[in-house]
Amino acid sequence: MKFFHKLFKEDATQKTSVSKEVTKVESPNPMLPKVQGILVLSRHPMGQPAVSALFQQILDAQKLQGHGFAEGCVAHHMVADQSIDDQTYVAGAILRVFSSFGEDVLNRTKKFPYQIPGGDSGKFFVLYDRR
Repeated sequence: MKFFHKLFKEDATQKTSVSKEVTKVESPNPMLPKVQGILVLSRHPMGQPAVSALFQQILDAQKLQGHGFAEGCVAHHMVADQSIDDQTYVAGAILRVFSSFGEDVLNRTKKFPYQIPGGDSGKFFVLYDRR
């Protein structure tokens, strides 16, 4: 659990690397791909506590689904405003944030909506490794 602390201690507006500690988490289902990265696009600015809580929920959900976390896993938050619905903008953000994971990141990224009670809404994207 040390890597969660490291992940959320960092400024969530910057790319955050969670490498060595992540390798200690084993996937309950080795047949499922591991998470290589998480990108959160919000419509409005979010405070650090809200970003941290959202990342924690995403990580917990991925773990419950049986996914492990790859070495070098990254988490990134961006305020997208109205561009959140622009597919070209979203694809560019995914390519920019996940560029170190290869050329086929768009094919390995899944989109999920989120809604914070009484707060922001947006989308988050999970990049899975090749399987």
